[in-house]
Amino acid sequence: CYGGGIISAFSLMRMVGEGKLPIHLKLLVYCLIGLAMIISMATFLLVVVVTWFVSSLMGYVIGKGKVPYITLGLAVLIVSFLSLGKSEIRDLYWDRDDILSIKEVPQVIENWCQISYKTLKEPEIQKNTLEKRLNFFNVFGVIVDETPKRLPYLYGASYVPMLYLWIPRFFWPQKPIGHSSTVLLTLYYEIQTQEEVIDTSVGVGLYGEAYANFGLLGMIAFSVMLGMFFRWAHDFG
Repeated sequence: CYGGGIISAFSLMRMVGEGKLPIHLKLLVYCLIGLAMIISMATFLLVVVVTWFVSSLMGYVIGKGKVPYITLGLAVLIVSFLSLGKSEIRDLYWDRDDILSIKEVPQVIENWCQISYKTLKEPEIQKNTLEKRLNFFNVFGVIVDETPKRLPYLYGASYVPMLYLWIPRFFWPQKPIGHSSTVLLTLYYEIQTQEEVIDTSVGVGLYGEAYANFGLLGMIAFSVMLGMFFRWAHDFG
């Protein structure tokens, strides 16, 4: 399942960073994770691809003790470029009645790149840039300003999907969408409308979500748990 794959990518890349794998297994890990990210593009949700990359990067950095700045920079450029055409590519494929096959993925990527390049040349590019979509500070400011003066704390409501998202979809075909927590938060704070969440996902950030649920104490507790996780990841194995 998706969650298990993310954890596996983290663990394998940590072993790569530590130099525990021979060259042929390193290449196999790179190929498998790369293939997973390419197939994930067929969901047309860049957050899924980014999650694969970030999980792998975190594992490698913890194992190696160094940040691969060139790889990170290239990844940011690629995601920024693909983000330009995400809305149009979703309109093109999401309305289809049939299920997208693996054989169509290369054509999907080609179409996506063509659309992004076309958008890159348009004067209204500012409205679709990754910088705007990932402007967590603006969204975080809205959350802090609105909570709890106008809107009450969620008290864990946005974390409920974590209890069932790990279940494979072939066991539960009607399982809610993977970014249901993000949809809940953006609708709750009126950052997006019902129509906008269909085509676009706006991240609120981990600390924004923590504050929306439990305020300042939630942010502190999240920081402690995050530190404990990285400590465990560092000592694991």
